[in-house]
Order: sequence, then structure tokens, then C-alpha cells
Amino acid sequence: MIKRLSIAICLLVVFAGAVWAQTPKNAVTSSTIAAEQDKKSLYARLGGYDAIALVVDDFITRLATDKRFEKFFTGFSDDSKKRLRQHILDQFCVAAGGPCAARDSEGHGTHTATTAAGDYVDHAPIFGIDRGPTSGIAPGAHVIAYRVCLEQGCFGSDSAAAVGQAISDGANVLNFSISGGRNPFTDPVELAFLDFYAAGGLANASAGNSGPGAATSDHAGPWENTVGANYPSRLYLTTLHLAASGGATADFTGSSITQPIASSTPVVMATAVSGHSTDATCTNAFSAGSVTGSSPVS
Repeated sequence: MIKRLSIAICLLVVFAGAVWAQTPKNAVTSSTIAAEQDKKSLYARLGGYDAIALVVDDFITRLATDKRFEKFFTGFSDDSKKRLRQHILDQFCVAAGGPCAARDSEGHGTHTATTAAGDYVDHAPIFGIDRGPTSGIAPGAHVIAYRVCLEQGCFGSDSAAAVGQAISDGANVLNFSISGGRNPFTDPVELAFLDFYAAGGLANASAGNSGPGAATSDHAGPWENTVGANYPSRLYLTTLHLAASGGATADFTGSSITQPIASSTPVVMATAVSGHSTDATCTNAFSAGSVTGSSPVS
């Protein structure tokens, strides 16, 4: 027994020695992989944004459906859940060493980025209705996203810093869909756009949501391109048909991207819904089930 054991140990040592002898000097071993992993941040070792986001999504779902915590999620809208999700991801990113993603919880940054440089697609279904082919203005462009708006709003200092970073990164065009800049000679963001122009770039900024009166446009700097809203070459229209109990009817055509309803439903004034007597413009979300089977209007 002792003899067999000694032979087995001898064979094991010879085998290990043979393997070691055949390993080239620059081979990747388990020890070198572990060393490289140690150099990475915790954020990277956990798989980055997408991997961590899956864990956060599962965490929020478990909280929202747990009997002990469901009372805290009563009336919690999907938008609020998205904000909570992004807040957790942001805080985890900073604590775990990043690099942090520029993804946005509200979708505004994603919306403007795809408008500027979204890739061409043959079909763009919205709520189940195919709207046909579409693309951004410059589908072949490379995009760098700088996040400047967080929970407390959009600070000019962050925007100006982002423009400075864009200059350092060699960006050619800026898409800035944030209001402000009516006093371009004193506004820090407008002056940052001037630096961007001097560096050979062009800033494209939104004209805002005011107007049409005089001096209501945002971003008045002569060194930038200020863009107002316009109609595209195609419109998404639908017809609203109303019928009164006395037999009178009326049809109205306007913009809409939602699916048509299969059958008629009663029209209810928003102020007639419980808890919304002073909410004529539907500013607040209706409670679950309060308008089921009806069409509220403001």
C-alpha cells in the first residue's frame, strides 16, 4: 500500500513538472488572471452596468412585491421606479469605482441622442403601430454622452465642464437640449459654447418651449446654432369621434401615437374623477382603476 502510494505521488510530481515545463513564459495562468482582476475596480469585476442593472432590477421588484414593503410602493409610478433604479445604480457606480455610464433614467438624453445620431432602421413600431423607416440626422456619427442633469437639476457649472471636456475629446458638434442662455455674454454655458466654436466646433442648442412672442428664445449666442421645434415630413394623425346621447356627433383630427380603442367608451372630465377636482390638466396620475373603461379629458 505504501509502495503504491509513493508511486502515485511520484507520478503526480512528474506530471506537474511536465506541465510546468511546457508552459511558456508569457502564458496566462490562473495567478496572472487573479492579479489582473485585482487591478480592476469592483464595478468592472461585477460585470459593469448591464450586469449590475439586472441585480438592481431584481432587487426593486422584490421590494415592491414584498408584503413588508409594498405599502411604501403604493402609488409609486413606473417613472418613480425608474428614478429609484437609476439613483441606486449611480450611487453604486460611484462607490464601486465605475466608470459610470451616462445612461439617463428619464429617457430625455437617449431621445435627443437618437434624434441627432440614431441609426437607420426599416421599421419603428410605437405602441404596436409600425411607423416605417427612420433615422437620426447623422446616423453615421460617433456619440459621446455627457451627463450633466441629476436629481437636483441641471447646473450651469456641470454643463460648462461638459463642453470643456467635449473640446478635450475632439468633438465636432454638440447637441444641447437644455434651456437657458438668454444672456449669452454672461452665461457660463454660452461662453463655453464660444470656446467650443473657437476650437472649431458648432453647438446646436434648443430654442426652448416659450414663445411665440419677442425675445422668448433660449440660447441667444451668435456663435451657436439655435434650433426651434418644427414639423417633420410625416405626421402621426388620428381621428377622435365623439357621439352624444342625443345623436349629435363631432370628429377631430390631431396628432397621436396610441392604439385606437376597439369600442366606444364614456367621456369623463378629469375634474370629475375622485381626488382630481382641482386637477383640470391631469397633472397628477390617476389612482389605479379610477378611470378604467372611460376616456378622461381635461
